[in-house]
Amino acid sequence: MKISADYGNLSFKALNQSSTVPQRNKKCEVTAAPKKSVPVEVLKAYNSVSPKKGILNSNVTPDYDESQLVYVLKSPYNNADKVKFIYSIDSDKDKREAFSSPKNVETGEFTVNIPVLNRVNNSIYPSLKIDAVEYFNDMNEKIGEETPENLVIEPESILQVKESRSSVVDGDFAISELDAISEGVSVGKLVKMKYEDVIRYKGTEPIISILSEDDMEDMFTKIAEGSFSLPMNVEGLIMSPPRYKQGHTYADVLGHTVSRLRGRKIFALLDSQTLNKIEKAYYENSDTPFVKIKLDSNKIEVSGEKTLPKVDRTPIKLPKNKFVNSILLPEDKDFTPEAVGLKAYNLGRLKKLQRPDLFKVPNFYVVPAGIFNEVKKSPENTGIYGKNTDDITKIGDYHFHVNKADNSENPSDELPIIRDLIIERIFIPKEIREELKEKTALVFGNEVLGKQGRCLIARSSFNGEDSDEMATQGLYDSFAGVRTHENLFKAIKEVWASKWSDLAYMSRRNHKIPHSAIQANVIVQEMSPVDYTFTINTADPRTNNPNKMVIQLSKGVYSGMPNSPYVFEYDKTSGEIERKKLAAKKRAKDIPTTVMDDVLNNYRIQADYSHDPLNLSKRHYAPIMKKIFEVASYIESEFGGKPQDIEGGIIFNQNEETGELEPQINIWQTRDVHMRKR
Repeated sequence: MKISADYGNLSFKALNQSSTVPQRNKKCEVTAAPKKSVPVEVLKAYNSVSPKKGILNSNVTPDYDESQLVYVLKSPYNNADKVKFIYSIDSDKDKREAFSSPKNVETGEFTVNIPVLNRVNNSIYPSLKIDAVEYFNDMNEKIGEETPENLVIEPESILQVKESRSSVVDGDFAISELDAISEGVSVGKLVKMKYEDVIRYKGTEPIISILSEDDMEDMFTKIAEGSFSLPMNVEGLIMSPPRYKQGHTYADVLGHTVSRLRGRKIFALLDSQTLNKIEKAYYENSDTPFVKIKLDSNKIEVSGEKTLPKVDRTPIKLPKNKFVNSILLPEDKDFTPEAVGLKAYNLGRLKKLQRPDLFKVPNFYVVPAGIFNEVKKSPENTGIYGKNTDDITKIGDYHFHVNKADNSENPSDELPIIRDLIIERIFIPKEIREELKEKTALVFGNEVLGKQGRCLIARSSFNGEDSDEMATQGLYDSFAGVRTHENLFKAIKEVWASKWSDLAYMSRRNHKIPHSAIQANVIVQEMSPVDYTFTINTADPRTNNPNKMVIQLSKGVYSGMPNSPYVFEYDKTSGEIERKKLAAKKRAKDIPTTVMDDVLNNYRIQADYSHDPLNLSKRHYAPIMKKIFEVASYIESEFGGKPQDIEGGIIFNQNEETGELEPQINIWQTRDVHMRKR
């Protein structure tokens, strides 16, 4: 009898030649997983469940969290109430024990979980051996035992086979390592260039760029800094990072970094063998000058094309503006999408929807673009803004440098000057500063600024943000740790200035959006001290699947690369929660923070996930995740059933009676998911 198991495209691999059970005197043959030449579609289950009882018909699969094996078995003894596995890890001197969960009264089955995650280095144990299976009655008396011979299991091999992906290059099938960060179909000329060359690519024909493997980390750093934006003709990116291993993605699929690349473009990380095959077949191929790449979560198909498809040149439509010259609260009648931007308007809707039993929204107010217009008109700022005319003597420093950037091959030389004009030289008139102080005291209390443990954040809500026409996540900046009024005034100007970040500027240029069409609204909100921050999509943006939610969580400030967050998935149809990826146990990174003297410093932080409830078994993390997904479902429903991209944080409070950790969920943003048109 073969022992193997199904888990999607999983084939279980074990290495014993035979396994005997004394009571039945039967032999159990265990075969290795199929060779990698077999297509993924063939890697199905060898359903080994038989009417026999005991270890012979055990179903062995990795658990959802990929950190433990799960045995499901029926006892040979009708009066069995508990099962114990005795096993050893290859590095162990002593035996280990794993007890079953309570007996399933409907099926009569026992479930035994065997942890295979080495929490010292966050790796999977290469192998383990099942030495014995013992059975006990309800009096905890041992009533029987099975001793399989040489039942050696390779958990690492299970995950390797599970994570295998396929590639079809020019009709030739192979198993590949593959991370489909952004899925879809793209057609273009295959080129090889550094990401800096991709940014400045001047051609008009669509391209799919093979990026240098040495560029990987630098590229994501540039994206996170806001100094990277792809021209509209770049239809995709493919690369093979050094020491690449599938499942260890450099970028977080829900973070701002990848959102800036997602849209209509394909983006894949590949093993070097597959990438070499693509290059050999199609790079500088005169017979098929273009390449078509179809990418999904477990397969990449590459073929040659002689012609290009027609390109949709429909211009981007932006929401209209309504300029209001006073600071607005969610309950004000002028609090509309036209006056405060869609991000702030959605935040106001969330504020009205908050429920004590589900989630809360930190207090906030909005400084609308109408206020900024008043600032620009003030006499103190005439030298900066002047007039936007053809007379160079009257246009002011701001328009001078904007025009110079628009006519430059390297606009990044002018953009820092424009930002500095807004941050350092613009004067906010006294009456506006007084209004900001009054609203701050009204909304947050008199002691919010300067009181230890409390601070504010200034966040963007530009009229071009959260558009369903294009991905705009992270185009504009937020500034946290505001603890004084002067720091608040500067943070607001920092948000205004982020209209001229390299990323935002290049995005407008690529989409042919006039600078004057984008207006700056600013959200001022109280910062919530949270244990985790998270991003959740109520429809999987990688596959456009509306029935699957995806969430990423990490400790502290969530900012994408190089953080390695938890990834959970929730199936709306079955109600199943899966932990798809563990957070790195320890990952050092630079995180900016504002200290009490308002000086921006960098410090080194190490997040230790070893004792997190989300790092433990499903019994610990499932109730927490269930509540978060309940919140997400509620928000999606209240926003008309449209898939949502939700950001928030969790504070863990310990129940004094039970000792259990109870999550308090804060939400500070939701937007319609930017679903690609395939």
